[in-house]
Amino acid sequence: DLHSFPTRRSSDLEPALLLSLSLMVLRSPVHAQETHPFLFDHLTIDDGLSQSTVFAITRDADGYLWFGTRDGLSRYDSRSIKVYRNRKGDPKSLSGNSIQCFFTDDHKTLWIGTNEGISIYNPVQDNFIQSKLNPDISQKLSSNHVTAIAEDKNGTIWIGTYGGLCKVTSRKPLRYEHFRHRDGDLNSLVNDEVRSLFVDKKESCGSARPWAYHGLPLIRMAGSRSEERRVGKECRS
Repeated sequence: DLHSFPTRRSSDLEPALLLSLSLMVLRSPVHAQETHPFLFDHLTIDDGLSQSTVFAITRDADGYLWFGTRDGLSRYDSRSIKVYRNRKGDPKSLSGNSIQCFFTDDHKTLWIGTNEGISIYNPVQDNFIQSKLNPDISQKLSSNHVTAIAEDKNGTIWIGTYGGLCKVTSRKPLRYEHFRHRDGDLNSLVNDEVRSLFVDKKESCGSARPWAYHGLPLIRMAGSRSEERRVGKECRS
């Protein structure tokens, strides 16, 4: 408000007004000549995308863009799109067609979380290794609905599912250690529905172990146990 300014001489006020007007001109949009700094290209099912609802996007070590959709996996090389789907009875096809998440590990291996388990992409053969829940084998996935994948500073892969948290203990063959909620155990998961994972590799909160989110509170993995931490408590000075 100009009327609230202290009274100044005209010679003092003029440069200030000129500066203010210049800033206003710079900040004010000129609708008649408005230009957008970004231009957008569209990829749709008309271009070959497997489905229009995209849940996840990543870029692999070879530069391909991957789009995880509600119905299939799409790989884009800037010219064309190749679609991958589950083929019944083919163990080297995609585990499931609803893609939930991607992760590229330190070995440049692409992990794909689906609604029907894990798929690991083999770029040499252009196919997948499947890993699914098997109730008869305790070291298989705890749930087929995979929501998140992360890697800690030791190179260990962690997988969040709707049936708990899984730690990869062996890659060939894939084997897991399970972490689930246990009634009465405050050091277990709050519940089994893990929605996302984060690894604090800078150890800014005192640990480079994974954090799991499935609704408050957060969970920090501590060795072979999980520790409950309320939001902000761990990072408070």
